[in-house]
Amino acid sequence: METLFNVPSTSAIIVNVTGSNVSFNATSMACGSVPDARVIWNFRQATAVGITQTSFKGTLLAPLATITYRNSSLSGQLIAYASVGMSNGFSSRPFTGRLPLRRCE
Repeated sequence: METLFNVPSTSAIIVNVTGSNVSFNATSMACGSVPDARVIWNFRQATAVGITQTSFKGTLLAPLATITYRNSSLSGQLIAYASVGMSNGFSSRPFTGRLPLRRCE
């Protein structure tokens, strides 16, 4: 299974993934022609994320979650509470996208 988002290649994207226990199995998570360095997968509610035989392109932001990897790859950054796993590929691609900022008052 492959999940693709087709947006302009000049975009910076945040994909909000909901749920406290999230899993991906045998899939590819990419955002069309948008470079890995301009994609954030935001797991703001997650406390557990399971990733098995899956390729992620972009930053995984899951500050409350333990990420469990099995035979998977990430082309981006990982920001998580904890990460465990084996047989994984990791290519560092720091986030370079520009996102609109709102002023909090």
